[in-house]
Amino acid sequence: MSLSIDNLDKKVLISIQTPRLTGESRLVEQVLQASLGEDIEEFVFDFSRVEYINSLGMAELVALYHNLSRIYKKPFRWRFTHLNPSIARILRMVDLGKIAHIED
Repeated sequence: MSLSIDNLDKKVLISIQTPRLTGESRLVEQVLQASLGEDIEEFVFDFSRVEYINSLGMAELVALYHNLSRIYKKPFRWRFTHLNPSIARILRMVDLGKIAHIED
């Protein structure tokens, strides 16, 4: 999977560059290998190119959240932006809104 990861001071912008998030993307590995810094307060995920997500893709997002929570002991914000309405609805249905602010 192709990701673009930009470290913007205390915010990390992660642009998902693939139309399908299916658990085969190595999202966790790619984000954890990036040099992110220690004072991150917010992770912003740009879903503008994502057209499809399945349960494995959602599990990948949750796994990444748990890994980052273990690394960054202090609280941080998560935002999912530029979601198409059907993906936003699915993420809300499975309660991912509990860990991330979901913006259509």
